[in-house]
Parts: sequence; structure tokens; C-alpha cells
Amino acid sequence: MNTLTDFKKYLATPNARVRLISVGGRPANPSIAGWRTVGKLQTNAVAFVSDTASGLSWMNFPAASKCQFDGNTATLDGLVYECEPLP
Repeated sequence: MNTLTDFKKYLATPNARVRLISVGGRPANPSIAGWRTVGKLQTNAVAFVSDTASGLSWMNFPAASKCQFDGNTATLDGLVYECEPLP
């Protein structure tokens, strides 16, 4: 992945999963760092399947200038996500 568009295309693929690995340079809390499956994708946000009352946990996409990409990791405004390789 090289751009926010590439990341969104990855999220649109069936069975795409990501996990939060770092928040502001510190390791993510294990309670929120598990693999998450995409439940819904919009142009401005993505919802991951969760055990909340609504069943979804939303993440808004930041401006592309606040994003960095390196291989299978995406840094979005200080949050670092690892993308699971697709088969």
C-alpha cells in the first residue's frame, strides 16, 4: 500500500482484517489490539465488527496528508494498523 486510496481498496476486499498495533508511538492496549474484520466501508469512514451494542466500531479516515504507508502497515493520524495479507 502506498496511499489512502490503496488502503481503502484493501478494506473493500472480502475478508479484509486489520489490527491496531500502536497508538501515538506506544503499543496498543491488548484489549483493543485484536484482529478486526470490516463490517461496513464508506468514503469517509470504516466500521469494524465489534461486541458493542451497535455491533460496529467506527473509525473516520483522516486527511491523506496525515497518513503514511509502509508495506502492510498503515499509519493514520498516529494510529498504526497492520493489514492481514490476503490469500
